[in-house]
Amino acid sequence: MIADPQFDRFVARLHGIMGEMQDDGAKAEAVGEALRALAASGWRIPDARYRQMQPDAPYGSYLLHLDPGSGLCVVLDVFGVGQVAAIHDHGGWGAFACLEGKEIERRYALRDGVPVEVAVTEMPPGAVAVVAPPGDGFHQVECASPEPSISLHVYGVDIGRAVRKRWNRKARAFEPFSSGYSNDVVGLPVYRPAIPA
Repeated sequence: MIADPQFDRFVARLHGIMGEMQDDGAKAEAVGEALRALAASGWRIPDARYRQMQPDAPYGSYLLHLDPGSGLCVVLDVFGVGQVAAIHDHGGWGAFACLEGKEIERRYALRDGVPVEVAVTEMPPGAVAVVAPPGDGFHQVECASPEPSISLHVYGVDIGRAVRKRWNRKARAFEPFSSGYSNDVVGLPVYRPAIPA
């Protein structure tokens, strides 16, 4: 395991937030502040294997830490140039920070069951977005830079295994999906499987 004390301290801080706060909105905001501090420090994952695209896919989504007891889940996403995620929800609260490249986040409200864009935010490195349902449960993220974008995501649910909703543009309807993790495809372990000491 490659030493990464800065990330270990970040995860320990997240566990503290999970233990201290009950309200999901408050958790999301506090996690957003922790992400902002980590991004401002210039942290980059030192193990290059977690910075690669998934084979035969225009993205990578790597599970870095998961605590099944609390649902705390930390994921590193790598988006290829021009990659656009489908409009989707998360099944709970979340927050993410752009670390490299630039991303665009679009927020959606549902009107008669159809997602309608209500906000667009450019996210250069250091920018943080917080998602706290039910008010802002659906969004879409795209890579808007001439190089791949890398962002760090924190959720209150095992995001890769949760059954969520994504918008099928052709069918004009939401469909259930589970996103999975690139770790399983490329044979990488969870980056930090245990709570840091």
